[in-house]
Amino acid sequence: MVHCNFYVRIAVFGFIVIMEFIMRMRKITHFLMLLIMFVSVPVSAQKQVDSSRILVLTGKKALRHITNTYRGNTDRPQDFIPQGDGTVIDKRTGLQWMRCSVGQTWTGETCAGNVETFSWEEARKLRSSFADYDDWRLPTVWELETLIYCNSGQFLANDSRGDLGECIGDFTDPTIVEEAFPNSSYDYWTSTLPEEYANLSHADSGDRISEVSFYTGSVNFYFSNGVGFYVRLVRANTK
Repeated sequence: MVHCNFYVRIAVFGFIVIMEFIMRMRKITHFLMLLIMFVSVPVSAQKQVDSSRILVLTGKKALRHITNTYRGNTDRPQDFIPQGDGTVIDKRTGLQWMRCSVGQTWTGETCAGNVETFSWEEARKLRSSFADYDDWRLPTVWELETLIYCNSGQFLANDSRGDLGECIGDFTDPTIVEEAFPNSSYDYWTSTLPEEYANLSHADSGDRISEVSFYTGSVNFYFSNGVGFYVRLVRANTK
């Protein structure tokens, strides 16, 4: 009888150990499955959980550093985090951009409709309420040029005045991350005034206004009267 009780206890103890081992393995397997599911989701489809923690860059030098460092980086498309509302947040700058140019409509998958053109006076007065935000505005030249993307990985060096070197090699245009900004166009106004170029690179720009050209990834200057360009609005992701 004593031997029988001993073997029963051994059997019960072994059963408990085996069941605990099985339960632990199930938890580990469940964890691994969740991990695999997350990793398998394309970066472009992942949404930043707490995007307000991304530092927002505002300084000219800091923004130009981003442009110089990442415009030829082939991993650049992964920096734009879709928010599911027709906007993306650039994790390098903290800026939140409308995915569509003004005049287009976000369908949930792409930008549809015709892009509108504006004079600079019209463009700089544009305000919009979109995606539950009402602080959208025209970007500065240093903000907008961070969207230039040379998918060839090649671009000319900036000249002695600081002008951006354009994309070279086998790049496609428009020179922007099209996964983040579908059906984009080419010439976009900025809000930057001529005097803001003083001591930087464009003291000779006169009364011309800067625009970013996504033909080759460069910054150009035009007189504000009589010229119509496109607009993409931005906001600082400060939530």
